[in-house]
Amino acid sequence: MSMSWVWVCSLPLTFLNSPRVSDPSIGGHDVNFGTGSDVFGVIFFVTGLLVETVADWSKASFLQFRLRRSSPLEFITTGLWGWSRHPNYFGEILPTASGIGTNIPWLSILSPIYITSNYLLVLLLFVSGLPFTEIPTQKKQYTLGYENPYFVYREQTSILIPIPPVLYGKFPDWVKRTILLDFLLYKYHPKQKPGVITPQV
Repeated sequence: MSMSWVWVCSLPLTFLNSPRVSDPSIGGHDVNFGTGSDVFGVIFFVTGLLVETVADWSKASFLQFRLRRSSPLEFITTGLWGWSRHPNYFGEILPTASGIGTNIPWLSILSPIYITSNYLLVLLLFVSGLPFTEIPTQKKQYTLGYENPYFVYREQTSILIPIPPVLYGKFPDWVKRTILLDFLLYKYHPKQKPGVITPQV
């Protein structure tokens, strides 16, 4: 997995440094910088870096605070985590997406830039990101008897794209489950406990 990750993520650089692209003597040319798409890409990159940094720092601070209180039942709902259940993943996706903005002339379905961006997106959405965090977190909160507050948080908070809960809560389920990427495969289905009503979506 790590080897394929490094290889795919290095494809755009390998592609742009190849002689056919960069050597004028065989038809290549230097890639210009400073266009509108470059500005768009840089903004995406910086925004993503800031979002991921702030999200990771907030989570680390929260875990230290929770450790001091010896309370495993709490979960973070402040800052970016109040608008997204995984703002760190959102921040990780944005810098990769910035490559698309800065290299639109090179973009095609088989281009390294397109492949790299989608590789990361597929990994985070379906392989090593959200599936490995969403269901275990829900199961943990349910097992510890904290399922009702967490259920409210989960239903009012976007899974990936930061959206104010007041706005997100008003979206119909089909929008959440498709456009906003909160797929049903991320939902934990516990066995019914006697005398406990399990919330259903």
